[in-house]
Amino acid sequence: MTNPPTADIYVSHHSERGSLDSGVPSQSYPGCASVSAPREKIHYLRLRQVKDKTGLGKTTIYEYQKRGQFPMRVQITPHRVGWVEEDVEAWCQRRQELSQPLSLKAEIGSESAPISVR
Repeated sequence: MTNPPTADIYVSHHSERGSLDSGVPSQSYPGCASVSAPREKIHYLRLRQVKDKTGLGKTTIYEYQKRGQFPMRVQITPHRVGWVEEDVEAWCQRRQELSQPLSLKAEIGSESAPISVR
């Protein structure tokens, strides 16, 4: 039994996302760019991995995508989708940078509450 194909592909540093290079310069495939620039390996995450990394549920992930608030999934094969790992990690990093530590939120919340003096 052979191993199933992996979701890793090779793309050019200078190509737009969606312009995929086959990784084999001597062949061309429909919809794939033919470039000779250095290639980086792109890792795709499956839904379970995205849920584990983000702590979000399936419905939330798809809802955020629809609103443009989460990286869009990529069609890997006719029956498989994945998320570019780098995009998901960047999203997580942005969320962390935008959030305030819980201790800071507690301090801000206590300062904004009116103080009554008797």
